[in-house]
Amino acid sequence: MEYLTAALRADGTSGEIGAALSYHPAYVRKLRGQLARGVLMPCGGPIAIELESVNDRLRFTREKGIGVPESLELTPELAWLLGIYCAEGCIGVSRDRPNAAILSFCFGKHEAGLIARTAELLSRIFGARPIIMDRRTTTTVEVAQTSVARLFESLCGRKAHGKQVPPPLLESPETTIRAFLDGYLAGDGYRSPTHVVSLTVSERLALGLFELGLHLGVLPSYFEHTPAETKVIEGRTVNQRKLY
Repeated sequence: MEYLTAALRADGTSGEIGAALSYHPAYVRKLRGQLARGVLMPCGGPIAIELESVNDRLRFTREKGIGVPESLELTPELAWLLGIYCAEGCIGVSRDRPNAAILSFCFGKHEAGLIARTAELLSRIFGARPIIMDRRTTTTVEVAQTSVARLFESLCGRKAHGKQVPPPLLESPETTIRAFLDGYLAGDGYRSPTHVVSLTVSERLALGLFELGLHLGVLPSYFEHTPAETKVIEGRTVNQRKLY
């Protein structure tokens, strides 16, 4: 309830707040009116959340979006999107609304091509309506559909240290594997004079990338690096993990 109240009081249009909360803008305006009149009250007891099939699509009960297709072919375009998620994607879940999840991709402001392609593929493959948010130091592409977010989580993991190569990719054609690697390296890789290099804090993802190289007839190099425990970034001290 505290999270909802803070969100409704925040600056922004009803559309922007609705996208963050997975609510329709009209419903956000209604809640803001109730908050202003002091009549906004917590909801009742917990509601069972289950999957339901509607018009050949799957979604969670009470989800506002249209859900995801019941079946999806792992095409090179979808593989590229999964790769860019492994590099730049995250899933946000509110402590007050644990059944609502937001899929987000974070880019540098100069990465206009990656931003446009990510948004276009999310729209074309999933029928989603991604929102491009211009933030202080980054630009994010966000989809406030729980079913889409949970699909990416189940295939690729969630937090940075929990990312993985999606298991179906290991049985895919070479073109699909290369598309995944292109997406991942576009977001989280660089070229040295002799190698294409990536860094990750997920050992599982690193080993998965190594295995993909073997599928392509390439023997990758694999290293581990343990940095200092903390590092100062923009005046804040952050913890550091082992890098692979």
